[in-house]
Amino acid sequence: MARRGRSRGGSLFGRARHRKYAEIVKFTTIKDARESARRLLQEFKSAKTRDKAVRVKRVAVLAANRAEAAARRRNLSKRERHQLRRIAEVYRRAADRMRLPPRP
Repeated sequence: MARRGRSRGGSLFGRARHRKYAEIVKFTTIKDARESARRLLQEFKSAKTRDKAVRVKRVAVLAANRAEAAARRRNLSKRERHQLRRIAEVYRRAADRMRLPPRP
């Protein structure tokens, strides 16, 4: 029998899974995004477990993906589109700097 109900995946802009990181990540300005990325890097470096490090890196990658997807919207001005692309770069660079420890 087919399973009905909510799917596990959800959408890119769905409900936040982790409220703590949802409060950190910002898309309002490039300056806010830089500060958010800095905080995510601090969280990553202070992570005591690999699971937390993976979670923080996933948050950064998802933030970059969301900014890129938002930049593809048609009803944005050139300035807003440019700003969202720059925000995506900020989060993408932060995610690239997060090197995960090897699996045990």
